[in-house]
Amino acid sequence: MNIIKKILELFDKVLDVVLIGLFSSMTIIILLQIFGRYFFNFTIMWAEEYSRYAFVSIIWLGSARAFILEKHIIVDILVEKMPERLKIYLNVFLYFLIIIMLIYITIEGIIYSRFYWDSYFYSTYSLKLGYAYAVIPIASILMILNTFRIIFKKCSANSLKINGERKQ
Repeated sequence: MNIIKKILELFDKVLDVVLIGLFSSMTIIILLQIFGRYFFNFTIMWAEEYSRYAFVSIIWLGSARAFILEKHIIVDILVEKMPERLKIYLNVFLYFLIIIMLIYITIEGIIYSRFYWDSYFYSTYSLKLGYAYAVIPIASILMILNTFRIIFKKCSANSLKINGERKQ
C-alpha cells in the first residue's frame, strides 16, 4: 500500500510540473510576443495559437489536479445536516455520476481528437491539431482516476470514523 501511495504522489508531482511548464511557457511566449511586436517590429507567428491551446490544456489538466485536492466548488448545505452513513452513500453516488459524465467526455474527446488528428495548426504546419485536442480525453481519464482515489480515501476514512463510533 505504501508503494501505491508513493506512485500516486509521483503522479501528482509530474502533473504539477507539467502544469507549471505549460503556464511558464505560455507566459514567456506571450511576453516575447509583446516585446517583439512593440520594440523590434517582429511577431512570433504561432504565439497566439500556442497560448490558446496551452491555456485550454492548463484548464483541463488543472481540473484533474483540482479533483484530487477537492478544490472544486461544491454546495453541501443539506449534506452537512445528514447522518454520517447517508453522507457516505450520497457522496459515493455523486462521484459515480461524475465518473459516468467523465467517461462520456472521454469518449467524445477521443472522437474529437481523432477528427482533428490529420489537421495541422493554422500557423505551423508541422504540428497536428489532434495533439492539442488529445488533452481532453487525457485529462478526463486523469479525473476519473482521481475520482476513484477520492472515493477510496473517503470510504476508508469514513468507515474508520463510523467503526470508531460503534466501539464507543
